Amino acid sequence: GGGQGGYFELTTDDRYGYQDTQKNLITNSATADLSGGESLDSTNSLANYAGSSWFFGYNGVSNNGVITSNGGADRAATLGINGYGGYASGIQMYAEQGPVSNNANLTANGGNGEYHGGNAGYISLYAPTVSSSGSLSVNGGNAMATLTGSNGGYGGDIELYSPSGLPKVSQGGTVSHTAGTGAYQAPWKDGSFIKGFVCISGYCN
Repeated sequence: GGGQGGYFELTTDDRYGYQDTQKNLITNSATADLSGGESLDSTNSLANYAGSSWFFGYNGVSNNGVITSNGGADRAATLGINGYGGYASGIQMYAEQGPVSNNANLTANGGNGEYHGGNAGYISLYAPTVSSSGSLSVNGGNAMATLTGSNGGYGGDIELYSPSGLPKVSQGGTVSHTAGTGAYQAPWKDGSFIKGFVCISGYCN
């Protein structure tokens, strides 16, 4: 089986930031791929689980680096009940007092698998002011739709949150949170996009 992805964490001290707003800031421009590895004939979605990322800056977070946290794909082609794509994981950016600004693509898609696509992860940006111009993707992994009993992975959730609600949140890039293909389809398997406190698209219940 494929291995699990690693973890990417950048944090500042959560003390004394109120004394100087130019301190306790996180800035990232590195590209990070935390995806799970490929597998063959996997019987569960945990073997090639993606790693996650967590950025915390007391006075702000600025991200310009592409972050990918996809579940690993399974390469089974036996038309049986093996072949599970890996689960994706989470991408989080959080600021206590300053803004969160994301200018890069963030992806947490489930891995493809012949019999079962992996579930997508989630993307969460939280701050007094949130702005994002990169594309955000949390799609479920695909399974073979013609294979009896196959299931696509669940779509994930994207939340851009400010305590002040929608006026303090902007998203300029594309957003995608669809469930993967499979013999069994249901609308509630799609994920959601919540902006401020408002459900913009998907299954938000």
